[in-house]
Amino acid sequence: MKPILSIAFGLSLLTPIIDAACYFPDGQTIHDTPCNPGATHSTCCGPGYACLSNNVCALTEHVTPGERKFSSYYVRASCTDRNWAAKECPSFCKNAANGDNVGIGGMGVAKCDGDGSVDRYYCRNSQTAELSENAICTNLSYYFEFPGFPSTVTIIGVQSTSAPSPDSSVANGSTSPTPSSTPASTPTPTPTPTSKKDSVALGAGLGVGLGIPLIMTVVVIAVLLRRRWGSNSNVSELNALDSPTLKEIGTNETPCTPTDKWSPQHSVHEVTSDYAIHEVHSTEAEAHELSVKRESQGI
Repeated sequence: MKPILSIAFGLSLLTPIIDAACYFPDGQTIHDTPCNPGATHSTCCGPGYACLSNNVCALTEHVTPGERKFSSYYVRASCTDRNWAAKECPSFCKNAANGDNVGIGGMGVAKCDGDGSVDRYYCRNSQTAELSENAICTNLSYYFEFPGFPSTVTIIGVQSTSAPSPDSSVANGSTSPTPSSTPASTPTPTPTPTSKKDSVALGAGLGVGLGIPLIMTVVVIAVLLRRRWGSNSNVSELNALDSPTLKEIGTNETPCTPTDKWSPQHSVHEVTSDYAIHEVHSTEAEAHELSVKRESQGI
């Protein structure tokens, strides 16, 4: 029983090795690694190469320097289907009549630069060796292309896959840059409750701000009123100085009592009395002259 279990265990280890074998188009075995080992059939690439979704193998910095020196940036490698009939196998650069390498090793592939709007390649074989890239990439007889742009499936022999770009980073022998992540949203700051101390300080500030203008207004009004009252006092003093004194009004330099103040009636009375005395003296003079005149005439 024990030997049977050992044989079964050994067969279970051997089966993946048989299924994982990779072949060139002529059926020869090559020590490549399947890009998708869990699938029935898969494209295979060499150690350090990136498996692209269009079944092209791309050079990365994980390829040894010695091999990288003589390798093409893009390669048509091998497939797990020995007959190359599976759709998972590369469908390009496998025509020996055109000079494609079908049995010795991988076939070099070049990418048309163009304007970057299409994913276009051509086989680096004897058919294109003497032609310019412009002549090749503008002639449908020489180039082949894929819809859209490829993505990296995996890198052979590298556990943590860093997806190389088939357009630039792979061609330069380096992995593609890590996609930029979405920046984290800035948290909205929570407003801090105003403390009692801050409230008191705010009230004091408002009191000072409102009280100072009010005090200044009151001071200005008081100054204006004081000036006005001072003006009235000066006018009263000037009126008192301009009024006639008792000494100027009285007669014979005799001061008058407060009840003998000057008045219009008093002045008229004095004038009338003087006028009456003058009239009496005038009448007596006229009578005397009339008497003298009669005596002279003998009347």
